[in-house]
Amino acid sequence: MRIANSEGFFGVNTKGFNRYTAIKLLAEILQNISIFVYQMAYTMKGIVETTSRQFRERQKDFFDMADNGQKIVIKRGSKQAYVLTPVSADDLYFTSEMIARIKESQQEIKEGKSIVLKTKEDLNNFFESL
Repeated sequence: MRIANSEGFFGVNTKGFNRYTAIKLLAEILQNISIFVYQMAYTMKGIVETTSRQFRERQKDFFDMADNGQKIVIKRGSKQAYVLTPVSADDLYFTSEMIARIKESQQEIKEGKSIVLKTKEDLNNFFESL
């Protein structure tokens, strides 16, 4: 049985193909289609859910989806799940505005422009006064 000529099968050079390699290629294509359909179903909900195995196999695709605003949930077994979230430089370090605000707050504390709350009652009273 001949599955393709020497020019290719789905754009793949098939010289030297046998039944085993053809079945393996077909299984890989079907797996990719099923993963795509699975992910599209969850994408319609706004969440892409995947297994840790699929994530390892297609990390670039999942990182690209997260960069484009998709919510990615990676399931590890039946009890654990993780969310893939892009992190910006502002999330990792203090910005110049944050540092200025911290210094300003420290100066206010030195000048006595702060409130000291030592007990639970002090805290409750403060919130009630707001």
